[in-house]
This record gives sequence, structure tokens and C-alpha cells, in this order.
Amino acid sequence: MKSTEIVDERRIVEASALRRYFQEQWNLLVDLIEARGRTRDELMEEQERLDDAIESIVTRTDSRMRAVSRYQKRLRGGTRALLMHIDSLVDELPGSLLINKETFLHDAQISTFFNSMEEVSELCNRFYDMHDYLVSPEHLEGELVHFILFLRYKEKTVLGSEMQGDILLREVKQTSVIFSNHQLLAPSMTEDEARQALKQILFDNVVRYMRAHIVGLKQDQQQTVSSILHHSEDLRNPEVYLDRILEYLALPKELIRIHENTIRVNRMGIKLSDKAKGSGEAISLSELEIGEDRPQLLSIVCVPREIIDI
Repeated sequence: MKSTEIVDERRIVEASALRRYFQEQWNLLVDLIEARGRTRDELMEEQERLDDAIESIVTRTDSRMRAVSRYQKRLRGGTRALLMHIDSLVDELPGSLLINKETFLHDAQISTFFNSMEEVSELCNRFYDMHDYLVSPEHLEGELVHFILFLRYKEKTVLGSEMQGDILLREVKQTSVIFSNHQLLAPSMTEDEARQALKQILFDNVVRYMRAHIVGLKQDQQQTVSSILHHSEDLRNPEVYLDRILEYLALPKELIRIHENTIRVNRMGIKLSDKAKGSGEAISLSELEIGEDRPQLLSIVCVPREIIDI
């Protein structure tokens, strides 16, 4: 091969390598610009969410707090901590629980929560006109509809029969599990949308709890104080009210909690101990507690649209 041909080939290879290098650098620069844009948009969205949450707390508890100097700045840290805590709780919840005719027959979790598929359909349609929801243009494609399930759980002592070896014992104290007060809320076409809706629901319930609790404290304060209440202690004073809200927000993990628990039940809905022999199915429970309110269970569920719209 002639030396000129060798030089030409070398130049072609070098030029090709240089083009690849510049193309890689250009792609990297484009990715950085896009990432920076996404980060900026995400920060703006997060800031907007935080501002909305602060104003929601003020509006729905005592709007007179707006008269307090720098009320937004003072609420920012605690409100951000509460939102992050709720995000973490919801993100850690198990995936959607599928409710259909097959799972109702073979999944103890479903058959224990509900009495029948007709009950599921009725619950889906109780709070919304689901037919109109499903035929709207933005909801035509999905095969599943996701909901937030809230329900109450209690245990009741009953008398029943129990086998111990080859002996049938009667009038044995047993624990029956009862699920009631079902609510299917926030219909959504994806699990992610359902989780976002749940975050808003939990935040709204925390705000409701703070307001209700302070109302109770106000009433106690007015009934028990024998002398004139000092202005710096009176919950009717917006400054004092704001301080009380800040006390709640300082402890978000005590303000709202979700406990994961697993129990074993048989087909008769009788709770079994870990040491109990015989058949029994594991039921996963996510127990929600807000302040001192009565606990309730929650779950993300999904239902085929043909079961809902009947």
C-alpha cells in the first residue's frame, strides 16, 4: 500500500473518531441541559406544592394566622417535613390489590375484606357516577380502575368448635375478625395516580385532625380557666394558634403513622395464632393512625371496568 493511501486512511479514521467524540460530547451536553431543565421544573413544582400546602393549612384551620409576621416562612419547614413523611408512607405501601372474580375465589385477602363481588361493584358506584367516569374520553382506554380502599377492622370473641388431635372441642373461645365501613375513593386510571390521590387525602385528613384537636383545646381552655386567660396562652390569639400548629408539624411521625401487620385467618374468618395448626391464610393489613383518631385500614386496589359498570 502506498504511503499516501496509508495517510488518507489514517486521516479518515481520525476524522471518524473525532466526529464520534464531538457527537458524544454534544449528546452529553444535551442530556445535561435537559436534566437541568427537569430539575428546575421539579423544583418549581415542589415549591408550588409546598406553598399550596401551607395556604391549605392556614385556610382550613385559622385564616387569621395570615396576620402573623412571616407565617409562611415559619410554616415552611414543618409543612415540608409533613409532605415528605406522607410521600414516604405512601411510596412504601404494597402494590395494588387486584379484585376480580378469580381473586375473590382464591385470594383470602379479597374474600376476607368483601362479602361478594356485588358488594365491590356497589362500593365502586356509591360515591361517584362511575358510568360517566368510564365513558369520558380520558378514561376510555384503561382496563382497570384503581381506588383507595378505607375500612375498619375489629376483633370479636366468639364461641366455636375446634379440633385438638382427634377430639372435637365445643364452646371454645375464638377471635373473629370483622371488616366494615368500606369506602372506595379517588378513582384513578393508574396506580401512580392513585398514590398521588392518597397523598392528598392523607394530608387533608391531617389538617382536619389538627383543626379538630385545637378546637377541643380551645373549648377546654375556656371552660377550665377560672381567671382571665393571658393573651400569650389564648388559642384565640393567631400567634398562639400558629405556635400550636408548629408543634404538630415538628413531629410528623407522631402525627401520622402506617403500621404494617399480618394476621392468619381461616375460611370462617377466625383469627389463628402463629402456633395454631391447620389451614389458614395470611392477610396483610396497613393500619393508618392520625393523631389520636381511631385507626383504620387502607389499601390501594384495582377493579376491572366491566365489574364496575354493571
